[in-house]
Amino acid sequence: MRIGVGACIVVAVTSASAKPVPTYIVSTPVIEIIDPSNTISRSGVEQSIAALRDELRGCRDAGWGSDALAWIVVDWHGHVTRLEVAVPKPDAEKCLTRVLKKLAIPAAQARATIVVRLRIENQLVTDIAELDPDAGKRPPLPPPSSKARVEISRINVGSDFADPERIKTIVRRHADTLRTCYALGIDHGAPATNRVTLKLSVDAAGVVYSAQVAATASPREMVDCYKRELPKLSFPLPAKAPTTVEIEQRPPTS
Repeated sequence: MRIGVGACIVVAVTSASAKPVPTYIVSTPVIEIIDPSNTISRSGVEQSIAALRDELRGCRDAGWGSDALAWIVVDWHGHVTRLEVAVPKPDAEKCLTRVLKKLAIPAAQARATIVVRLRIENQLVTDIAELDPDAGKRPPLPPPSSKARVEISRINVGSDFADPERIKTIVRRHADTLRTCYALGIDHGAPATNRVTLKLSVDAAGVVYSAQVAATASPREMVDCYKRELPKLSFPLPAKAPTTVEIEQRPPTS
């Protein structure tokens, strides 16, 4: 089985601010999985890499600034048994090798090979400390002029929710609204290739009380739309709070 995907991993948390703050993110433009048992999933690989996001970002200090190609072999426990990393700078190669050896791929049931292209790049992060409390009382937004092609490519659910699939279903029900906010960004100067990651903070009542918007480009109109619409997402009560739900939007890969 071979799967080509793109993913974006937010690797920095900034202080609350109404203005976008530059930071660095690690993205995986390509992931290919060769798994005879057909049990290793795309999301499993993404989550495993996301667990190492801070350490991967640290490899920038070792000179990592260009695409790196990692060839990874895992055993039936999902642990790395063989690893090769190709990147121009030797110190960056050593750093990425050290970090990626810690990967643990869930659901592996046989030896498998995973090829990942890793990229470190700039992104803008906007923290929304206070969402719009009157969002549900306002009329629907007018449709954007842009015919943006976008999909919800990833939904990461905090471990404090008992039924992650129910959380994902709730998010998908709001896909059209989230698409509208994304398209408003295109209307106001964001590129058609814009990638947006929304990190929602959820309280003990299942209410979204703050959010972080990380994007390649963050026009104010797009951020204001998310500020207005995200409070409309209401989730079941988590076992512990606060907890998080992370949503990624990007253009379709095909």
